[in-house]
Amino acid sequence: MPLFIGLAIYRLVLQVYHLMLKLAAIFGHQKAKSWVKGRVGWRDEIQKISSDKRDKIWIHCASLGEYEMAVPLMQQLKNRYPQKAVVLSFFSPSGFQYCAEATHFDYKIYLPIDSPKNARFFVEKINPKVAVFVKYELWYYYLSELNRKDIPVFLINAQWSGNAVFFKWYGVLHREMLQYFKHVFVNDGQTMELASEILPADKISLSVDSRIERVLAIKNQSYKISDFENFRQESKILISGSSYLDEENVLLEFLNNHAASSKCIIAQHNINRERIASIERQFERYKPLLLSKWESYSAEDRKDSKVLVVDSIGQLSRIYRYADLAIVGGGFRGALHNAYEPLVYEIPVFFGADFGGVANWQKLLDQGLAFTFETSADFEEKANQFLKVEHNEQLKTKVQLFWEQEKKSENTVLEEIQKFI
Repeated sequence: MPLFIGLAIYRLVLQVYHLMLKLAAIFGHQKAKSWVKGRVGWRDEIQKISSDKRDKIWIHCASLGEYEMAVPLMQQLKNRYPQKAVVLSFFSPSGFQYCAEATHFDYKIYLPIDSPKNARFFVEKINPKVAVFVKYELWYYYLSELNRKDIPVFLINAQWSGNAVFFKWYGVLHREMLQYFKHVFVNDGQTMELASEILPADKISLSVDSRIERVLAIKNQSYKISDFENFRQESKILISGSSYLDEENVLLEFLNNHAASSKCIIAQHNINRERIASIERQFERYKPLLLSKWESYSAEDRKDSKVLVVDSIGQLSRIYRYADLAIVGGGFRGALHNAYEPLVYEIPVFFGADFGGVANWQKLLDQGLAFTFETSADFEEKANQFLKVEHNEQLKTKVQLFWEQEKKSENTVLEEIQKFI
C-alpha cells in the first residue's frame, strides 16, 4: 500500500472515531463523556504550560497501564532534573483521572486528537527538549511535527508479536512512524528481532520492562483495607484482576465449588455502573460488597460476604497483596494485562491460554512461574494444586529467584535520553 493511501485512511479513521466519541458522549457513555469533556479548552491549558519558561520533557501515555510503565522514568527524570518541567499527556480518561496526587510530573493534559493543525500548535507551545511515547502509542502528525522541529523522540517498553500492524501489508504508515523515533527500547528478544526487520540496529536497544521496577516499588508501599481480616476469615482469597466476563465466569464456577473455603475479589477491566451492576447480579447469592462503600458495611456484612468488587481505578496492583491465587484478565482476548502485578507478591498467577503470545508472559510460563487455562474445569484442576502447602512453597521459591534476578537488571532508557536533555 502506498504511504499516501495509508495516510488518507488514517485521517479518515481518526475523523470517524472522533465523531463516534462525540455521539457516544451525547448519548451518555461515561468514558466518552470524560474523553470529550477533558479536551474542552485544551488550547488554553497548553498556553498556560507554555508560559512556564522551564525546559520541558514530554511523556505521552495511552492510559493507566502505560502510565504505570512511565512512572519509574518520570521519577528518575524529576530526581535528576528538578529544574525541568515534565508534561504528561494521556489519550484515555482512565490514566488522566487516576494520577491526581502524583508528584513526578508538573503538568498533565489530554492529548488533542491527532491532526496537522493540533500537532503544530501542541509541539510549538510545549516545545519539549525530548519526547517519550510509551509502548505502542503512535500518532503520525505529532511524530512528524517533532521530527520536523528536530526534537528527539523515544519509544519505550515496546512489545510486539508477528501480528503487529508494522508487519502487515497495510502497515506502511506505522512503519513510517517508527522511523521518526531517535531510539526504540524493546522489552524482549522477540520484539528485538522483529524490530530489526524495519529499523537499523543502532536505533534499537533491549531494556528491562519498566513495569518490573514499578511493581517492586508498589509492593514496598503501605496499603491496607481496614478490617479485611473479618472479610477473609480462614478463607483462601482468589483475585480476578482487570477481568472481563470470561474470567468472571470462571471465577463464579470456582466459587460455586469452593464457597466453603474461598472468597473472591473482582477488579473488572471496565469500571462503569452497568458493569458493576452486572457483576452484582452475577454473584448475588454470594452477597457482593463494593470497595467504595466498604466503610459503610457492618462487620457482619463483611464476614458473610464472599465477594468484594473493586469499583475504582488504580488500586488493583496494591490489592493483589491480599490474594492467595490470581487470575489476570485479557488472556482470552489476546491482550493480557500486567501479570507482574500479582507475581510480585509470590502467589500462583493464572491467565487464559489465548494471551497473545507476548514473550514476557511466555517466559513466565516456560519457567513455571505462571499458568494458562482454557476452561473453568482446567483452571480448577490447576488451582487446586496450589491450595496445598507444598506446591505453594515450591512455587514461591522459584518466584523469589525470578525477582532477585530481575532486580539486578539495569534500565538503560534514562542513560540514552539524558544525552539530549
